[in-house]
Amino acid sequence: MTAVGDLGAAEAALPDRHPLVRAIAQAGLRRGGADPAEFYRLLARREPPAPGAIAGLGETGGVEDAGLVRRWLAHPGARGRVEAVRALRRLGVTRPAELVPLLRDESGAVTRQVVAALRHDLGALDPEMLEALLRPGNAPHVRFAGYRLLTLANAWQRLATNLRLIDDPDDRLRVGARADISSWLNRQAATTYHGPSRDRAAELDKLIERARPILDEDKVRLLRFHAGLPHQAAI
Repeated sequence: MTAVGDLGAAEAALPDRHPLVRAIAQAGLRRGGADPAEFYRLLARREPPAPGAIAGLGETGGVEDAGLVRRWLAHPGARGRVEAVRALRRLGVTRPAELVPLLRDESGAVTRQVVAALRHDLGALDPEMLEALLRPGNAPHVRFAGYRLLTLANAWQRLATNLRLIDDPDDRLRVGARADISSWLNRQAATTYHGPSRDRAAELDKLIERARPILDEDKVRLLRFHAGLPHQAAI
């Protein structure tokens, strides 16, 4: 497949699902004087293209290919949507507005890729929209996507989100929230130099007290201290 002149075999392997196979095929075409991106552009115009073709275009194309990749955010297969999000990330042309709807995708693999793409654009995301993802009626992977993005923001939003979920029926969210509160107290709290806003502090006050029966008293005391809240003894 990699010998000069054996372009047919290399071309056939271009849309393979495995990245290593694609990389070998791309190298074979380049040695033969061909540009693999040109082949991927043709493959990506098919209805629908193989997921590996979308991935390959992200690996070999440029920003000018963003429009062609974007249309496959609506690929009928979850793997195709995953590769479209991943390709846009590789090309450096992700747009929060076009990715946010995919946070409610039926596939957890898609929402994970969207979270990875949006984590660097948190300032462009509406916290109320993210909190809506956490509603109990949503699919577990949708709720977890909202949780991940909310807790990647500032410390006080992270803490409030964790406290809200400290007794959630979803095991993954409940266990994750409790562990993240402990992690924050142990690793980041002492270097969180800016306190919460007045409204956030009032919210944290209520959430910490609601969580008091679940958290040990030492954690409650530390949470109140770091949030700038007055000490309040257990009743």
